[in-house]
Amino acid sequence: LCSCRITVFRAKEQMWYRIRDEQLGWGNRTRGGVTVMRIPGTQPVLLRQPYVQEVAALLTNQLRMASERYALAYGEALAASL
Repeated sequence: LCSCRITVFRAKEQMWYRIRDEQLGWGNRTRGGVTVMRIPGTQPVLLRQPYVQEVAALLTNQLRMASERYALAYGEALAASL
């Protein structure tokens, strides 16, 4: 198990045969918790217009927040050098 926080991007509309676990099985793989980001649409269309723009915005925001947490934990200079 890792200690990190995991972010899962999940389609709001799930097929009836899909996994019922809200965290899509990732909760068993970390002690840091799981953030579930729900995206409109179904799995096959998440990376198509117009949904891909929302996925990109959410991913950009998650990466920015992770970078800020890393900088606070390890120092600005180390984070900037990566």
